[in-house]
Amino acid sequence: MRTEQERMELIRKRTLEIRKKEKKRRQRIIDMGCAAACVLLIICLGMLMPQITAQRVKGWMVSLGELPAFLAQTVHRGIS
Repeated sequence: MRTEQERMELIRKRTLEIRKKEKKRRQRIIDMGCAAACVLLIICLGMLMPQITAQRVKGWMVSLGELPAFLAQTVHRGIS
């Protein structure tokens, strides 16, 4: 038979285990929610990107493929 103090210690340990498990579970839910929000943001930005690039003003936004020609044109004009 266990003494009352031993039983109290076992109860305390089990309570700590349950709290840790519950804390891990809550953190996992938060992490999954954040990951889902990030994926949703990436998808929305991907859907908006064609509209943004179609509306760009020449000279204001330059893609990486056009950068060398844009810089050469700018230097040629003397605008540096």
